[in-house]
Amino acid sequence: MCSLEPAPARGVAPGWPKGVGEQATGTHLWILDQSGIPYILEMAAVASTLNDRVVKHTNLTGGLPAWAGGELWFAESTTCSVWISGASGRYGPGTPEELADLVDVFRAFGYEATSLGWDEQENRPARMYRAEGDDDDR
Repeated sequence: MCSLEPAPARGVAPGWPKGVGEQATGTHLWILDQSGIPYILEMAAVASTLNDRVVKHTNLTGGLPAWAGGELWFAESTTCSVWISGASGRYGPGTPEELADLVDVFRAFGYEATSLGWDEQENRPARMYRAEGDDDDR
């Protein structure tokens, strides 16, 4: 587990959020709590010892409260560019405005942060990257 430091991030697994019909790569889970923004690679080596074989947001908090959480992708292993989602069943933001505020938090750390946006049909944070003009049947 790491704690987000001011940009640029170093030594992270680069990745890309999943798009329509794609698999995500390099997905990290993050939370915002009183300690800062801890994050971990979802498929970290420690995951092999867990029942679900993937890390969960509660592994970052120990089940304690957090203000928000989601997924995080770093553009490169040394990078200032990130994509974030609010995709957390327990800690996800409740409104598009809360998600926008979280993007601002990452920007305050010096990152060029972009969110995956808000899924209006599901009324929750989007769980996949949708390029301008993407049209699919969800």
